[in-house]
Amino acid sequence: MKFKELRPYKDTEHRALRYGPRRYGYNAKTCAKATEGYKYFALQHNGWCCADNDLNHARKYGGSNCGKLGGSWCNYIYEKY
Repeated sequence: MKFKELRPYKDTEHRALRYGPRRYGYNAKTCAKATEGYKYFALQHNGWCCADNDLNHARKYGGSNCGKLGGSWCNYIYEKY
């Protein structure tokens, strides 16, 4: 499965990416596999995996700054292609 890095975006308790396993223990490759059927996935807070098909919803809280494994209330978003 191929994917590309997009960039980090803010999150809140009202989740920007609403689906996926929503558990810890993932990296970009394992999260991509765990979110089959979704176009976008993200890592937050060093490995919490989530997904969505709506990029506008995923970015709705605006840009942020965190590493590729995400941060506290920061989703590093990837796109599958």
